[in-house]
Amino acid sequence: MKQLIISKKGIDSPQAIIYVLFVMLLTVCGFYLAYMYMSGLNMEIEFSGYVARYNAAAARLTNSPLCFAYEDTYMMPANEKKYQVFGGIIDWGKFTSSAVIPEKCIRGESGIWLKLEYIYVSKSHTIWNTRYKTEVVETELESRIAESSPGYAPRGRNIVEVAIETEPTEEELEKWQPKANRYYVTIKDDSGFHPGILTMRLEK
Repeated sequence: MKQLIISKKGIDSPQAIIYVLFVMLLTVCGFYLAYMYMSGLNMEIEFSGYVARYNAAAARLTNSPLCFAYEDTYMMPANEKKYQVFGGIIDWGKFTSSAVIPEKCIRGESGIWLKLEYIYVSKSHTIWNTRYKTEVVETELESRIAESSPGYAPRGRNIVEVAIETEPTEEELEKWQPKANRYYVTIKDDSGFHPGILTMRLEK
């Protein structure tokens, strides 16, 4: 009578296959989790970058005397003139003195839109920065040739930047930032201090 002998090798083979499949599954899961984590990290960095730009622009516009922050002067006993800046208090005169935001307050931002309004008085003012778009135009020589030669296809091109000084449309502002941020501020005008709201949109 023959005995059925099962070798160790026959017993270990299924265990080895299961072990390999388990390791492969863990590896795939690890790559998937790493990919998802890094994707989320990129989105978080991009979002945080926009928030940082937004906060920096808002702080500069409302706290710098070179922009719209109210600045007072007073004299010291030795006839020395001193300046005091009040961050968060908007100088109505500075804000309404121009239709565009000064370049020194923008620092590389392509699009900023602001609206300053009184809370208890129906009074507001909107201001924005000059934006630029790229256009391709014919060179002067090509234009002369085209005028004298009907059917001529101009070949020379100049790429120029055209200034846009008109106020952004509501559609443009929606593309910049779907929902504008609003800040409670104090407005300083000739009659004193008044509560107000500053609405800001920044192009992404």
